[in-house]
Amino acid sequence: PAGWSAGTLQLVVFPLVRMSNAASIRRAVIAAGATASAGLYITGWGRQRDRILASTSPWDYNWDGHADREGGGPIRHIILVRHGQYEASSRDQGLTVLGKEQARLAGQRLASWGVPFKAVHSSNLLRARQTAEIICGCLATSTPLLSPDEALNEGCPIEPVPAIPDYAPSRARVSADQKRIEGAFQAYFCRKPPPRRDVDAVPTAGRAPALAHANVRDEWEVVVCHSNVIRFFFMRVLQLPPDAWNRLMTMHTGITHVVIHPDGRCSCFGFGDAGHLRPSQMTYV
Repeated sequence: PAGWSAGTLQLVVFPLVRMSNAASIRRAVIAAGATASAGLYITGWGRQRDRILASTSPWDYNWDGHADREGGGPIRHIILVRHGQYEASSRDQGLTVLGKEQARLAGQRLASWGVPFKAVHSSNLLRARQTAEIICGCLATSTPLLSPDEALNEGCPIEPVPAIPDYAPSRARVSADQKRIEGAFQAYFCRKPPPRRDVDAVPTAGRAPALAHANVRDEWEVVVCHSNVIRFFFMRVLQLPPDAWNRLMTMHTGITHVVIHPDGRCSCFGFGDAGHLRPSQMTYV
């Protein structure tokens, strides 16, 4: 059968011819079946692995078109936070009482990192603005809350694969959303030029000890937006298939930590981390 090798057949045959009692033969047959199953499994995985490797593209170090900035700029930490739970049935769709508490706990979580956040960004939708305001209030007073950005609003960044039941936005909407959200990606996810020498670092006096991986070359920003947008950004920055965004899920105020290195490498310390919430406080819809 497929998956059986000469070595597998040898393991099956030789024990059988040397065993005389029924129990020994039964044990040998069970062992042979396990060996055959393992062979079939390994062969199946081997075929999948070959297909995956054949479809994997090499890393594009100039993915942002800023190879000229390689080596001199900061290590960028982009902290993507989904908004808190909101009143989905209301007109304004503002945060619920629980959503405000989720935002407060997320802000405290970020403040405990002890890093100098450069700015807090948000989409223009009320639930994201409110979440960003609460988070910013938990951070150092020197961290500015910037004007809302409509490019970060929720939408369908690209038709998902596989399709989502009962979710069928028009082609015109997908086209408009894709152009807007891709523009936001290019604006927020790119390497930065080297910092000016005359710009002082954000003071960190009175902060908790900084994360072990943080250093003076690190630049930290918070972006509060939406589930579809965050999932699309995550796939794009890691050069994974962007139409697979719906295969990921993130809770309300889930924290996604993306790192952009000066040489063009990108990595992720966590996706949708909701460790600041108790199980009873975790919500998705």
